[in-house]
Amino acid sequence: MARFNLFGFKLGKDTPAQEVLPSFSPPVLDDGATTVAVAAHYGTTVDLESSYKSEIELITRYREMSMQPEVESAVDDIINEAIIQDNDSPAVSIKLDNLKVSPKVKSAMEDEFEDVLTLLNFKGLGQDIFKRFYVDGRLYYTIIVDEKDPKFGIKELRYVDPRKITKVREIVKQKDPKLGADLIVNYTEYYVYSEQLSSTKANLAQTGVKIAPDTIIAVSSGLLDSKRSMVLSYLHKAIKPLNNLRMIEDASVIYKVSRAPERRIFYIDVGNLPKAKAEQYLKDMMTKYKNKVVYDACLGLDTKIPLLDGRTLTLLDIILEYQDGKELWAYSCDPKTGKFVPGLISWAGITRINTQVVKVTLDNGESITCTPDHKFPVWGKGFVEAKDLISGESMIPLYTRNKTISHASNSEYLQIFKNDTKKWEFVHREVSKWKDDNNLDNEYVFNDIYSDEDKHTVHHKNYNRYDNSPSNLTRMNNLDHFDYHKQHNSEAGKIGGKRAAITQKELGVGIFGLTDEQRQEYGKKYGKLGGKQSFENKSGIHGLTLEETTNNAQKGGLAFKEKLENDPEFRSYISEMQKQSWDDNKRRGYAERALEIFDHEHFSKMNKLSNESRWNSEKTESNKRKLAESQTILYPKEIIDIIKHCAKQDLSKHDTILEINTNRHDILIAWRDLNKNQKVKNRDVTSLKFTEKDLNRITRLDNITKWEDYKESVKYRNHKIVSVEWLDETMNVGTLTIDGQEIFHDHHTFALDCGIYTKNSSGEVRDDRRHLSMQDDFWIPRRGDATTEITTLPSSSAFDDMSMVEYFEKKLYKSLSVPYSRLHDPENSYVIGREAEISRDEIKFSKFINRLRSKFTDLFDQALKTQCVLKGVCTAEEFDEYKQYIYYDFKLDNNYAELKEAELIQNRVNLLTMIDPFVGKYFSMEWVYDKVLNFTEDESKKMRKQIDQNIKDGLVPDPSTMFPGADNQMDGNQPQPAPPDRQVSGDNTSSTKGNDSDNPNPYYNQ
Repeated sequence: MARFNLFGFKLGKDTPAQEVLPSFSPPVLDDGATTVAVAAHYGTTVDLESSYKSEIELITRYREMSMQPEVESAVDDIINEAIIQDNDSPAVSIKLDNLKVSPKVKSAMEDEFEDVLTLLNFKGLGQDIFKRFYVDGRLYYTIIVDEKDPKFGIKELRYVDPRKITKVREIVKQKDPKLGADLIVNYTEYYVYSEQLSSTKANLAQTGVKIAPDTIIAVSSGLLDSKRSMVLSYLHKAIKPLNNLRMIEDASVIYKVSRAPERRIFYIDVGNLPKAKAEQYLKDMMTKYKNKVVYDACLGLDTKIPLLDGRTLTLLDIILEYQDGKELWAYSCDPKTGKFVPGLISWAGITRINTQVVKVTLDNGESITCTPDHKFPVWGKGFVEAKDLISGESMIPLYTRNKTISHASNSEYLQIFKNDTKKWEFVHREVSKWKDDNNLDNEYVFNDIYSDEDKHTVHHKNYNRYDNSPSNLTRMNNLDHFDYHKQHNSEAGKIGGKRAAITQKELGVGIFGLTDEQRQEYGKKYGKLGGKQSFENKSGIHGLTLEETTNNAQKGGLAFKEKLENDPEFRSYISEMQKQSWDDNKRRGYAERALEIFDHEHFSKMNKLSNESRWNSEKTESNKRKLAESQTILYPKEIIDIIKHCAKQDLSKHDTILEINTNRHDILIAWRDLNKNQKVKNRDVTSLKFTEKDLNRITRLDNITKWEDYKESVKYRNHKIVSVEWLDETMNVGTLTIDGQEIFHDHHTFALDCGIYTKNSSGEVRDDRRHLSMQDDFWIPRRGDATTEITTLPSSSAFDDMSMVEYFEKKLYKSLSVPYSRLHDPENSYVIGREAEISRDEIKFSKFINRLRSKFTDLFDQALKTQCVLKGVCTAEEFDEYKQYIYYDFKLDNNYAELKEAELIQNRVNLLTMIDPFVGKYFSMEWVYDKVLNFTEDESKKMRKQIDQNIKDGLVPDPSTMFPGADNQMDGNQPQPAPPDRQVSGDNTSSTKGNDSDNPNPYYNQ
């Protein structure tokens, strides 16, 4: 009978925890479950170090692999061999011959198995279900029953995406009083489901719905990673061979495209033209007839590219890591606004060999080597090819710097200058916001008490604060984040601090290297005695004049003001301190004092009358316009240019104002003349004095309120092109593709280490007309009597060499356990009637299919168990005993193992015919069963019983009536003497006379 528990139901008795013998290690069940420990004061916590952190990405990778042509062909071959579907008979049936139960129970179990196949729609979807199991390496189904009346069995088997569910094993530990070690005493298992895809099983286990284990059918491949913490697919070992095959195919295509054309030699008659004009004439002819097919634009392989994981790698290193299957993220941006977004590298590879390149030099001294057709995003123009870039054009820049995250912390984090807002922001915060905008899993709870709290702290999972890859970042509550690091770092900190002190003491460095007298002297110098001495000696602040003290106070005030304006956290701290000092008593006192001084009713009445007379009349719009024009201060371009120059020089507000008022008197006169008709309230615009208010007005013209932000917007505005130089040497080039499927965005840009963004390349073949290259044709000038002539050079003769492609193709098929002959040469792999030619690979493939079927039948076992228990056919404990005697018979189609077995049986029968005359003389019947027919003892007994039953039923003649004495030999007694013509001579040798067919064979029907 079923009992409901958690979400779903539980079969059998209520056993919340499975008791095990005490041990220091958790039970190993090879199911990829997430190990969970029960903590006394935090509730349930997940051990992050023991779980694989990219299971979703891996399953997605398996599914992408299955769509590759070679892999798809191999998978189809495996599926077609494992599951045979037709309309004549079911693809799989249950066999209960070895199960020792009543016929009634057997019949009931057979009926329930048919119901299970119907629930799975196995007749129509059998191959699809097996393909999911083979590709993903795991299979999950939810068992849906009627909670009010479960005796009607399973109502529905619903498929569950394996990326949304995980198994959790919760272990309970107790401290051993003798050893002092934590021993595992029991554990509880359940599943956790979450509709939102989680990047880690730990997050899924914390945020999902807990489900009773009997509610889920879970089937796995049985393959585990090196940590034995995650289930792998059967396709896992094919990842590297598939990458190698794709790479060598791309390289072959590039080689063939570049070497396929027959090279033409153009002998151009230049007559008596001077050298310069002859060269120009030759170039004109080349440009006119040039037509080349090339790959899309590319960069030099030594180009350095910064990645979001904190590293800066060359393009070649990125290509190698991509081919190894590593996920990489680059800096990308909107080519119109320059807004930063993470960019997934979806492809990387070498695209051209020995091609012509150009060198683009920037105003920061850096340079880029690329093909002339490589494109760059230019402010206000979009994408421009390198050969068309003009000196002075502004490129979209990438600026980064290290900055402490608060005034109370010494840890530096990476910041990026946002081209769209002209402000600095921490990269990890921008990436976290981007994850939220794209609905990616971005929350983690360490302590359950913070599960409903706001989560604004961005946590680096691998403790590397410069690794800002999206998969490495997650948001946490700040207190939860503190608890997380406290628990993970406290023990390491204690041990590390103690060891550091011991090491300093042993080496005699730091405070341990001073004598007692030296320590006292340092204390006097930097302590209270030192302060008293500075006062007596009039040193430090006590030695300053009144004017110097006043100047220092003014500088300190300006520094405090700038910090207040530019540091949000400092401003928040000062604001909080002011709020604490402004209590109710002070607020009430100031209010009473204001009421004593001002007549509120009088001023309200005056303001109302003034506003009505000025703004509620026929001249309202005219009054507003005149007031706005008269109170607007105008600033000449010269002042704005000076301010930008000062900002680029990183001058402070005070120094900028001082520079204008002291050294730019002519510009101040022009400014006064420009504003002579302006009347600004509380401001004399003819005073020739530039103030801080003027500086603030100018910065607000660019929608910037703070001077520090204005300086950065000017300083980090862009990079400009200095020159574009054509290089004589050729080189190999490659490229990246950013988010080729446009999963997250369609910007297709990435940043270079030189400080600008560039466009990615698609790797597509295109027509590059008028692109000059020495790989196309040869152009040779002629003089004298020779005329213009065109001859042809033959193309490369190595086009038919596909050995490298075939080599990696064989490796791929071998990794998929599919015979190479099936996919490469299916016509010659097997012919009906030629069983002897079946290869060893086909036998291995047949055994591999049997292993897959054996793993897959766990789906039937679990579903059948639930169905039988719910309908009362048997109990859960009884089914566990029956399970080892239940077999499943899959329909066979062109099974090579079956044909090979038939050949072996034929050989054994032929051998038996040859040895039959000597049975009873040199060989016993038991020896024949064992050595010739390869029967086991049980099979021999079963065969004897079947023969006796056949004789009893009259299906075969009785050997005892045909051959006297045969019954004694069949019973294992001493055989009868041989006929006279088969007597044994005195020298223990036998002589055969007459026809062997005349000799009776007592084992005729054996």
